Amino acid sequence: NNNKNIIIRNPILFDASCNGIQHLAAMTRDIDLGNKTNLIPSENSENLPEDFYTFASSLIQKELDKENNVLGKIKLDRSLIKKSVMTIPYNISLTGIGEQMKEQFKVSQEGKKIFYVIDTVYSKDNSVLYLLPKDFGNLCKIIFKTLTMKLPSLSALSIYLNSLVKIILKLNKPLI
Repeated sequence: NNNKNIIIRNPILFDASCNGIQHLAAMTRDIDLGNKTNLIPSENSENLPEDFYTFASSLIQKELDKENNVLGKIKLDRSLIKKSVMTIPYNISLTGIGEQMKEQFKVSQEGKKIFYVIDTVYSKDNSVLYLLPKDFGNLCKIIFKTLTMKLPSLSALSIYLNSLVKIILKLNKPLI
């Protein structure tokens, strides 16, 4: 940004502050993302480290809050989406997000109907929530789209890398 030379004194190999996103922030020179992953020193007044998982869960929560159904009643926290956030830099798919989210919920069946049971801790009104498979799919889509499209530099990098793969596939050349 503005031709600034940035000196990074934080060894990202050992920081473990959302390491994959840190690498992508460095590759894209995204100052904001670098700040949120502690690649660049924090700008907050207490000089405390940032928590990218909490930041990501707040982005997803904003999208869920727009929903006028059971999804709008969900209250996220970092623990619920941490694994999904960690795997975004490794090209997790929507299906992969679904598999990870299934690990977070109990699956219940009543006759032929399947429900995903969301514990009270993840409910705005502290009640148990039940998601139909369609609702669960929409939850996964919101998580996936937010993590891949709401962070502009990650979205641009993803588009760029996917176009490179398409070119390589058309050329029928090995990736190595």
